[in-house]
Amino acid sequence: MRPAEANAEQLSTWITTAQAEDVPHRHAFARGLERDRAAANAALTRAYHNGGTEGVNNKTKLMSSSRGHFSPRPSQNRT
Repeated sequence: MRPAEANAEQLSTWITTAQAEDVPHRHAFARGLERDRAAANAALTRAYHNGGTEGVNNKTKLMSSSRGHFSPRPSQNRT
């Protein structure tokens, strides 16, 4: 899907359809979209995104975890 102004209207249609269906998880998701509608519309209508930044963040976290950082268990006595 390419960013376009018409996507905001398509999102409105999808939310209306999702709320009419008998699927509670879709209701919850649609409510979340409605709560932060400005962000959802911006994501669907604007060409700007932070995908590159998120990719770098994920790579940094992966590299750190492979070195033993961000470990869920307490660190051993390292010297």
